[in-house]
Amino acid sequence: MADAPTPLPDFAWPEASTPDDEQVLADVREHSTYIASAAEVPKKPSFAYTVGLYLNYGHPEMLLLGLPPEVATDVLDSIQDLVAGGAVFAAGESSDDVLRKFPVRFSAVPDAERDARMPRATWFYGAHTDGAFPCLQVLWPAGNGRFPGQKGSPMWMRKRQPILQPAD
Repeated sequence: MADAPTPLPDFAWPEASTPDDEQVLADVREHSTYIASAAEVPKKPSFAYTVGLYLNYGHPEMLLLGLPPEVATDVLDSIQDLVAGGAVFAAGESSDDVLRKFPVRFSAVPDAERDARMPRATWFYGAHTDGAFPCLQVLWPAGNGRFPGQKGSPMWMRKRQPILQPAD
């Protein structure tokens, strides 16, 4: 299968050294996006993130914290479908198109957080971008519609969904 046209014309596909690496490459080639996820462990929330949005659509990768992996994967799949259809999301914006009942918000992810939380993406883009690529955190609201950091948001959200980009 020929590689799809890319917004990164000089992109060099990394060499796989593990079966997990091979899966990342296969998913990005076949489905445009790979989604990595992990369940919650003590003192760290569950997370999921994309690999391939930047390569295939010139769109920031996405990182989502605090939802069970299967739910987070569904949310990121929805975002990938929207991006494939031409949607563009940016830091500071909201979207009513991702979740059925609530909007989501997007926030920039600082480089240090991106590098620490998204190792597969950093590996994937490493040779082309020195590991640097744009990334947005997907923020989801509590049942009362409040986002982390907003007045009225539940205290548990601070641990499950920390906001990685400090407010300006």
